[in-house]
Amino acid sequence: MEKMEKKEIRRFVFARRKALTPEEITAKSSLICQKIISLPEFQKTDCLYTYMDYNGEVCMRPLIEEAWRLGKKVAAPKVAGETMDYFYIKSYDDLHPGYFQIPEPDAVNPADDEDALLIVPGVGFDSHRNRCGYGKGFYDRYLSAHPHHTTVAAAFDFQIVDEVPSRPHDIRPQYLFTEEQSFADPDTLLTRIGENAKQAETALRRISTNTKNEALLRAAAYLEEYRDQLLAANEKDLAAARANHMPEGLQDRLALNNDRIAGMSEGLRQIAGLDDPIGEVEEMKKRPNGLLIGQLAAGIIMLFFNRDFGSLLMLSRTYVLHGQIWRLITFLFQPIWLGGVFGVLNLLFYYWLGNALARVWGDFRTTLFLALGMLGAWVSCFLTGYAGPSAIFQSMLFAYTWLWPDQMVLLFGIIPFKMKYLGWIELAFWAFSFLTGSFAIKVSLVLGLAGFLAFYGREVFDWCVDAVKDWKRRRDWENRNR
Repeated sequence: MEKMEKKEIRRFVFARRKALTPEEITAKSSLICQKIISLPEFQKTDCLYTYMDYNGEVCMRPLIEEAWRLGKKVAAPKVAGETMDYFYIKSYDDLHPGYFQIPEPDAVNPADDEDALLIVPGVGFDSHRNRCGYGKGFYDRYLSAHPHHTTVAAAFDFQIVDEVPSRPHDIRPQYLFTEEQSFADPDTLLTRIGENAKQAETALRRISTNTKNEALLRAAAYLEEYRDQLLAANEKDLAAARANHMPEGLQDRLALNNDRIAGMSEGLRQIAGLDDPIGEVEEMKKRPNGLLIGQLAAGIIMLFFNRDFGSLLMLSRTYVLHGQIWRLITFLFQPIWLGGVFGVLNLLFYYWLGNALARVWGDFRTTLFLALGMLGAWVSCFLTGYAGPSAIFQSMLFAYTWLWPDQMVLLFGIIPFKMKYLGWIELAFWAFSFLTGSFAIKVSLVLGLAGFLAFYGREVFDWCVDAVKDWKRRRDWENRNR
């Protein structure tokens, strides 16, 4: 659909609404109301502020009656001049034709719930939740004066257009539901993810080990069984991400493929093989190689039950500028969400490296090393909009390799490796990511190495110069002695 002005949107939607039969309105409205009822915000609120549907709008009757059944207060709007206020209603008998013949309550019992769940009507919306109303601005003015309401818009699917013209003072609802689609404000969605994660942790602790293991194995089987459906749905998510200009680094984190699904499935089975996938701290078991299995098991479980939790940690300029300053630190903990058991082992490996470096450098130099890498990541974030922690962790490995190139280590506690070979492999991965990545990734990869470059950059440069000179001398000698 081509971009339309608000007058065109209204004309288009009014014609479509007029064509709906009463049966269609009832069926579609029931689906939309059920989505709103399922919201945690609806379940928790004591009061529902709702419009009274008129002239083919989404019918609010199922929602209103469910609120009354649950003992919640219900309030409806009343227009007086240029203002709109809400008043409590206890039945439909409290409503009478008012502004434009829309049912309104008597101005007898004013509603005073500043944190109620408020249902917003509208003529047209877009996927960014921009709203085209009826042109009078009642809801924008009311919500500007009452900013603490949780807002939900209800619309039929044909009311979603490609783009709704918006102005700075327009207020977008936090949620938008149609009979087929759902849209949510990113900050609101992230908050819900965090709350769900906390609730899931509490619930999981109460479940027996056998039940947890059965659930994990069943989840692994479902991932394989519904692989095609997952990939198809993921492709739609990626298309939406590209359309919304999501940074390439975040798109990569969102993307699924056969290997990633197989890794998730295998990771679930590995977790089910542990003694208890959510062990208490006092029940930790120390493996012969020194790994503490129980300590991070809850984090592994969180990975698979709420894979999007990592998005709460990532370093994003947009979120930081909107007050989520914890991301300046928490992005360092993203490696635990790299992919199941191996993601956790990766984090443990770098923890071991950090401890070894700290014993040699001391606390101050170690802190300075990491602080330089973090500062580089912050600069990258504010320059490009996004930065990841990978280069900071790589700089630790490079530093360790530079100091002890011939030391043998057990990679993941299993594979014997000389550090210099591991360093070269890691450098190859760094170079590949730099060459194939977006501009944001390139900047993040370079600036994230600030600690290593500050500590050893000159030594590395001199070593490279000496290596080139040695190579030239050998080549010259070989040419003279042929």
